[in-house]
Amino acid sequence: MSTLRLSGGRVIDPAHPGSGTVRDVTVQDGRIVDLHPDAPVDEVIDCGGCLVMAGGIDLHTHIGGGKVNLARLLLPELQRDCCTPGAAEAWPAALEPSAHVVPGTVMTGYRYAQM
Repeated sequence: MSTLRLSGGRVIDPAHPGSGTVRDVTVQDGRIVDLHPDAPVDEVIDCGGCLVMAGGIDLHTHIGGGKVNLARLLLPELQRDCCTPGAAEAWPAALEPSAHVVPGTVMTGYRYAQM
């Protein structure tokens, strides 16, 4: 059984209260566990000045590429209702009406958050 403490990092976890606070995270046998701060561990990694995120992936995209912009030019009818008052509150896709054909940054962010 191995225990690792990630110490002093800014923990990003939007699913739980306290996201963005500086604290320790303890991992025991590959699982995040709640151990007393004074409990002995096998290894400590100083994460001061770093972000600590479970499952973070490099989600980057070239949204404004030539083919995306061409698709938007060829489908102007999908852009017409983007500024309808109250539409964004009803569903985030309203911010990007063409998202089902050509996803933009807002819809990509929502899809990432749903994972």
